[in-house]
Amino acid sequence: MNIEQQLREGAGRTSASVPTIFNLSITAQEKELEELLVGNKIQRVSDDYQEQQQELFAAKNPSIVYGPDFKPKFEEYYQGLQKTCSRNINPYRTQL
Repeated sequence: MNIEQQLREGAGRTSASVPTIFNLSITAQEKELEELLVGNKIQRVSDDYQEQQQELFAAKNPSIVYGPDFKPKFEEYYQGLQKTCSRNINPYRTQL
């Protein structure tokens, strides 16, 4: 099969391009994600966790949002979050 024929056939095919959201507090979804990662079937990961944390920090500290100390104080706060997560604590898993 030549490349032109492959392109014509491929142009007619569609593939799902729907994001999948995983809740890692659900063991089955965590396992499914792990299988996709191991099988190199993940095309793109979009994770806005740091941005969301910055928005939350700003909402909780409105008096410093536009000041020069906002960025360093957020960095300090975020590093604290990362240390907590690096202790083998899954921040997405619900503790019962």
